[in-house]
Amino acid sequence: MEKQTTTKTKFQKLLTSIGDESYEIVLEGHIWYEQLTDGETVYQYKLMSFQEQKFAGFWNKAKLPDKLLSGGKVYAYIYVEGNTINYYIVPKKVFEHEHKQAREMVMNYARWLVGTKSSRPPRITRTVREEASK
Repeated sequence: MEKQTTTKTKFQKLLTSIGDESYEIVLEGHIWYEQLTDGETVYQYKLMSFQEQKFAGFWNKAKLPDKLLSGGKVYAYIYVEGNTINYYIVPKKVFEHEHKQAREMVMNYARWLVGTKSSRPPRITRTVREEASK
């Protein structure tokens, strides 16, 4: 399949003409893309990049980073600068599973954040619609 990177305007036009059945947000390497598939072509629009930072580099640039915590314990910090999600994972202490949990928390937060930048309007399910009408 051929891949084409497009601009936001062209991607939104493609989304209107192709429809959003094949729409998805994908992570390739360290870049989050919006993606549509039309026959033999995959169209991608770069939403954001994703970058782990060292302690000094993170704190020199971070202004009010979000804390990712669980059970009152901070596992990671994250902030957005331009179209880049920057994160710093608090160094692993004793348990490897805590480091893995921190990475999962960062990925989940980034996935949510990227979804807020999406060109596709959120889907309103019947359940949400029924709840809203009460």
